[in-house]
Parts: sequence; C-alpha cells; structure tokens
Amino acid sequence: GNLYSHWLYQNAGERAISTSVTVYIQPDLANVDDVKALLQAQVSLPINGQLHLQWKLQSNWDSLPPAGVTREVHETNVQLKYSF
Repeated sequence: GNLYSHWLYQNAGERAISTSVTVYIQPDLANVDDVKALLQAQVSLPINGQLHLQWKLQSNWDSLPPAGVTREVHETNVQLKYSF
C-alpha cells in the first residue's frame, strides 16, 4: 500500500514565506511489521526580491531495514538561493 500527503503554504506578497511538508508511508500489506516512511519539509524565507534562505529536511524510516543499514536517516541543509 501507499499513502501520500502534501501540504503547501505560500503567503502572498513580495516577501512571502513559503513552506511545504510531504509525507509518504508505504506499509507492506502482507507483513504489517514492515513499514517504510519518508518525510520532506521545506521553509523558504525571502531576504529580498531575488535572494531567499531555504531550509530543507528529509527523514527516512524503515521498520525492517537491510542488514547493516540504520532504521532512520535524517538529512538537513540550508541554502542561499539567488534568482535572476
């Protein structure tokens, strides 16, 4: 099975803050103990008309990962984006 949800918020205006969150859940219908999930989140803060500070988070989770692989993996980054 697959479950998916996406939420997006974007304020109107020149200095609009935008955020988004996406969640994927993938349960194994034949084995209820086996579930995988992914969370992605993002926030974009405008500095001026062309420059934005962006923060991203990605988190993976697997209830039955392969040998030698951790159950949870979290990644985050901050970017300075320039649009011209």
